[in-house]
Amino acid sequence: MCIALILLAAGCSKRMEGRDKLMEPVRDTSLLRDRVAMAMESAAHPVLVVLPPDRPARIGAIADFDVVRVINPFAAGGMASSIKAGLKAVPKDCLGTLMMPADMPNITADHLNLMIERAKAEPETILRAAGADGFPKSPTYLPRPCFPLFRTLQDDEGGRQVLQNYQGEIKTVPLDGPDPTFDLDTPEDWERWRTSQ
Repeated sequence: MCIALILLAAGCSKRMEGRDKLMEPVRDTSLLRDRVAMAMESAAHPVLVVLPPDRPARIGAIADFDVVRVINPFAAGGMASSIKAGLKAVPKDCLGTLMMPADMPNITADHLNLMIERAKAEPETILRAAGADGFPKSPTYLPRPCFPLFRTLQDDEGGRQVLQNYQGEIKTVPLDGPDPTFDLDTPEDWERWRTSQ
C-alpha cells in the first residue's frame, strides 16, 4: 500500500525579485534540501522531486538524496506541466500520491504521516490539509483514479481547477502547529516567516 510523495520544485520563483526561493537558507541548509530531508523522514514511498532543467543548483543540492528526480522540460510553462510530470512518474503499484509544493516550510514529517494514515484508511478519497483557519490547501492526497483528470491541466493551472470537479467528495485533514499551510512566494513572505522563527 505505497503512497508516493510528489514535491513540486520546478517553479521559477518569479515573485522573488531575482532570487531562487528554493535555494534560500533555512535551518542551516537550503529550503529545497530541508524539504526533501523532511519528506524522506516520512512514511511516503517513493519520494519524487519535480525539477526544472535549467536550475543546476537545485539538481545538485539534492544529488545525495535517494529520491526520484523528475526533470520537467516544460517547467517554464507553469505548474500544470510539473503536476503532470510528477503523476506520470508515480509507480503503478501506489494507491495514490501526496502532492505538495516545496515552498511550505512548516509542514513536518508528522503532518505527512497523518495524511498517509488517513489515505490508507480511505484510499479512494481526496484529502486536503487544513490549518487553523480550516481552509483546504496543500499537501493534497490524490487517489490514482483522479490522475487522468489532473493530466488535462493546461499552462499555469494548479490542481484547484480540477478539484472543483470533486466538490462534496473532498475531506480535510486538520494539521496542528504554527501556520502549517503557509508558503513562501515573495520576499515579504520570507521576512514574515523568518521573523516568526
